[in-house]
Amino acid sequence: MESSSNYSSLLHELANSELKAAYLTIENRMSEAASYVDRWLQFQSLWDLQADQVYNALGDDLSNWLQILTEIRKSRATFDTSEVVRSFGLIAITFEQVQSRVNAKYDAWQRDIVQHFAGVLSSAMNASYSELKKARTDLERQSLETSNTAQAVSFITIVQKSEQKTTVWAPLVDIFQKSQLTLSRERYHYPDDWLDVEQVNAEWSAFKDILARKSKQVQDQIRTFILLQFSR
Repeated sequence: MESSSNYSSLLHELANSELKAAYLTIENRMSEAASYVDRWLQFQSLWDLQADQVYNALGDDLSNWLQILTEIRKSRATFDTSEVVRSFGLIAITFEQVQSRVNAKYDAWQRDIVQHFAGVLSSAMNASYSELKKARTDLERQSLETSNTAQAVSFITIVQKSEQKTTVWAPLVDIFQKSQLTLSRERYHYPDDWLDVEQVNAEWSAFKDILARKSKQVQDQIRTFILLQFSR
């Protein structure tokens, strides 16, 4: 009788163990399927977004625009697939129709964002190009070949201010390059009056060259002044 009781207890434990394992398997599959459905439901926000709110939030910061375009490309990996069914054990989720709608909505948003991004980039590059050109021209007009102390001080001041501006323009030119590369990757059709980033780079290089020469003149002048002071 005792051995029969032990055998029944063992069978009961095994049954409970197998039932628990089966239950956990089903629960895991249900959880995986629910998580996958939630990923698709997240794209509902594409229909809730207001264009003006998005563009106001992005503002004129090119880094923000580059980030959102990068996130769009990454997000497409979720639904940019030839599959139309995803299985989780016995659970099969068919998403062909929703995939088609999300693709169309994403494409529309992406085109619109790229178009607005191009406008922001164009304005920023044109403004910086004009500033760089003016700064270079102003530097070229400056000279230390004068006995007028006021003019010499003005020259040194302009050179020092130009050196300070390089800390602002250097990262700007870098992000201009990344931004135009992103537009090309997005197959953006550049208008005829587009200011190419290479023109900005050329002006930037010319500015740095003239600034380097003028800065050397300032350093030489300061060095000469110090030597004169010590020689007295």
